[in-house]
Amino acid sequence: MLGYRTYFEVADRAATVEVCLDEFRAWLRGKGYDPDAIGDSLPAEIATGVEASLTGTTGPTATIRGQVIERQTTGLWTSELTVHVPEDITRSASVLLDIHSPATDVADRITTGVPRLARKLLTRLEAKDSLARLADRPELVHSDQVDSLAAAIHDPDRRGLLFVAGSADSLPLKAWADLVRKLLRQSAGMASAYVLDAEATRLLEGILGPAHAVAPGTLRTFHPGVDSGSHLDARRHRILSTTRIVNDRSEWIAQILGRRARDNALEAELPPAFSAIVEELITSSDDALLTKAAPAGRAPASPETGSQVVSPADEAFLAAAAVMNDVLGVSDPSLEDWARLAELARSGLRAETAQADVAARVRQLRVELSEATQERRALTRRLEDEQLENAATYSDLVIADDELRRLRKVLLRTERAAEVYVAHERTDSEESPTSFVDLISQVRDLPGVVFTGDEAVTVRLDVNDPLGVWASKTWGILLALVDYVEASLDGRCERDVHGYLQKLPDGCRGYSANKHARSESEDVQNNTRFAAARMFPVPSAVDPDEVISMLAHFRIAQSGMMSPRLHYFDDVRRTGKVYVGYIGPHLPTKMTN
Repeated sequence: MLGYRTYFEVADRAATVEVCLDEFRAWLRGKGYDPDAIGDSLPAEIATGVEASLTGTTGPTATIRGQVIERQTTGLWTSELTVHVPEDITRSASVLLDIHSPATDVADRITTGVPRLARKLLTRLEAKDSLARLADRPELVHSDQVDSLAAAIHDPDRRGLLFVAGSADSLPLKAWADLVRKLLRQSAGMASAYVLDAEATRLLEGILGPAHAVAPGTLRTFHPGVDSGSHLDARRHRILSTTRIVNDRSEWIAQILGRRARDNALEAELPPAFSAIVEELITSSDDALLTKAAPAGRAPASPETGSQVVSPADEAFLAAAAVMNDVLGVSDPSLEDWARLAELARSGLRAETAQADVAARVRQLRVELSEATQERRALTRRLEDEQLENAATYSDLVIADDELRRLRKVLLRTERAAEVYVAHERTDSEESPTSFVDLISQVRDLPGVVFTGDEAVTVRLDVNDPLGVWASKTWGILLALVDYVEASLDGRCERDVHGYLQKLPDGCRGYSANKHARSESEDVQNNTRFAAARMFPVPSAVDPDEVISMLAHFRIAQSGMMSPRLHYFDDVRRTGKVYVGYIGPHLPTKMTN
């Protein structure tokens, strides 16, 4: 079972292969093995109970794979180092180090420490996780480096965790950096790590906002896909408080952070191009093992005929007799010997057919495993997102319940105290739709809100919303927009939708402002294809081209790659309406594409 994985890219293509091979051999020597005994392709014994192989080609374009199989008392340990230098000279080299432990179940997984080979490679190579630096120790960040760190935090191509420690003027920076290094020693190669000085801590808060900031004396874990414009997203990125850092054992904290980095590294998908290279190497290795395991065929010995002319029948007989002597050691075969030879021949054909069947089955199982792994990762992401949604909903419910109790206490002091606990019966107009099919039919009757989107796209959300939770949330958004239009036309609201949600006029329905965005990120706005995906139909009275950009949107729910969104265009100041152009799955971005 995969117990440790580090994947990184190196801009210095020329040095990568040489450094990796040098450190691979030095690592084997340090374990008391003989790397000079390694042959090509098939494993060679380099120590008692240890086999190793090194395959591939070197040069400007290179693909190298080193594999070490160790039979220990705890079981079979397999270490694999893969290095790829692509043909395109503008692309970086890729390095992958996997350590497989003997465990066969996640619950029994043996804790795999950071290999010495990984630390050596991180020391000698400038390893990067997209924009983030992977190193053996945290990197110190000063004020002039904050913009680069913020870009790495937001980077949609980042695969691993990114740890950031905040500082203050009163905090001794060197001692604090040494402690952070100690706490993160088990995450080397699997996560990036940074320690901010006091000024950098203040500047980063200005960029990320208070919800995603890193407070002095704390250590924050940033997962991939940071959305600093969302308060809900801030919940994903855990904070290790000063109190815990001071009071808990550092060994215990290091184990927790190391496990967190390891789980993320093992779950993260490899880049598609590199993943294809790895699959090809594994296939070649499997084919070589199958070939080695198959019974070797023997060519018949050529009969000695001298200058004598031999008929085709005699030649065939002599050849068969030579095979008989070579295989069975019989120079004067009987009928029983010929029958034995025939059975061996048939067995050989069956073995060859079986080998082909096994090879085909192995390839099929590999494809099925890859598909199952991708599906499991997608379901895991959806589960995590749903748990985050539930946590936020529960928090909002607690706040609303507290407010309800406070208002009831106030009302009890008035002359209308008898109405405090009267059950409220909902009218038909207050009933939320239980599906998107129902929502589409009801949205046509909403005053001030016009749906111009593709109904088929919206209705397909029902497949992933069997209980109608998303449909109910979307209906709540639409009702809030209805009240926004009414309040704007009545002169009770002079703000935009976001301002309306932040400060509701009396008696108006609202929706969480944390789940609303006035616009999209710069990555989306500056990408022609992404921006084009957010152009939706409107009447000619709104735009002569009958299509307009709808960057403002609501986050209906967070659920993996689906994560439904509602995009709209606010034209209340001109036509007195809000146009909803899209209700459907998350539109393409670097993270979803």
